[in-house]
Amino acid sequence: MELMIKENVYKLDIDVLGLSERAMNALKRNKIKTIEDILDRQDELPKFKSVGKKTVTEIKNKIWHYQLEKTVEERGL
Repeated sequence: MELMIKENVYKLDIDVLGLSERAMNALKRNKIKTIEDILDRQDELPKFKSVGKKTVTEIKNKIWHYQLEKTVEERGL
């Protein structure tokens, strides 16, 4: 599943996503610091130690939900 992300979200630190400790540790261990880093390496995610399908799904869902939440806030809904 490819993610379509707004430009203003790319440079955000992964800390804003509220990921599980397992997901955060796996990303940090692999030098992933921003959402852009995740997107650039999303095909590699399942190959990272301690990252399975469930963790990949969590990461993608958190990015999608974060973007949706910010869009709703911007529009004042």
